[in-house]
Amino acid sequence: MITVGCVGGLTLDWVRSTAGTSGPFVGGNALYSAVGAWLTGARPSICAVVGADFPADVLGRLADHGFDISAVRQVPGPSFQVLLDDSGPRRQVSYLPSSGHNDTLDPEVGQLRDDWNAAHLAAIPTSSQERLAAGLTRRRIPYTLDTIVIPGEIEPDVDALLALASRSGCFLPSREELDHLWPDTTPKDQVLRLVAATGTPAVVTCGALGSIGFDGHRLVHVPAYQGTVVDTTGAGDAYSGAYAAALARGADLAEGMAAAAAAASLVIEVHGADQLLTPDRQQTARRRAECLRQITTEEKPYVVER
Repeated sequence: MITVGCVGGLTLDWVRSTAGTSGPFVGGNALYSAVGAWLTGARPSICAVVGADFPADVLGRLADHGFDISAVRQVPGPSFQVLLDDSGPRRQVSYLPSSGHNDTLDPEVGQLRDDWNAAHLAAIPTSSQERLAAGLTRRRIPYTLDTIVIPGEIEPDVDALLALASRSGCFLPSREELDHLWPDTTPKDQVLRLVAATGTPAVVTCGALGSIGFDGHRLVHVPAYQGTVVDTTGAGDAYSGAYAAALARGADLAEGMAAAAAAASLVIEVHGADQLLTPDRQQTARRRAECLRQITTEEKPYVVER
């Protein structure tokens, strides 16, 4: 079985809506990317650091479902505590004042495992990603990469981010994240610009509009699966984890994007990751990936020179 390392954060989340604030819920990009990998049939290995307040029973339940949690480390102090504010027109993400911080909660190179077939390096500060990417490279583990922009908290340097992306197997940002870097551009322009700058494949996720990817030769568009949207939390991370699993299996760009979009479509239909961890969800993910592959569109040949 393919093993995918999911390197990032585990969080305690509070969700604010017009009806009020609820939480905490267990979340984080390491968790949801692991769920995405699991939905494709891979064995996820979570690599993260949690505080003393993180509920131990959550890790036990994940282990019961076949998740490897041996690379999760606990430290004194608080875990990441995150506010997901849906009370306005666009979700705003911020750390709560009581939250732990990246300087103590980002994973360390020593937590990486040698038995991973691939890894997803989730959205944490670029400086931490650089150290972890170097560790993965030394272990000859291919990895995919994501990023995040939290104004005043995490604001990636464009040049450093592109240099890191150039060494990855695929760069997987969202349109919202790229809008901070390159405003007033279309997703197609963004993905072409990314590949021209890095020389590595890139996929831009666009929510309900699907995703658009480019590998230097083919421009691929995979529509979003049309289902019921309940909660979009973790969808992009699940997409990335599923894509990393597909990459480890040798899937091409279009196959990987379809598998990733199928995983993301299941995540947005429920509240919380626990409801996804049943074998029937894996079967549904496979069926949806097959359906999406049938309606995927490609433009080829398509070559961009650096």
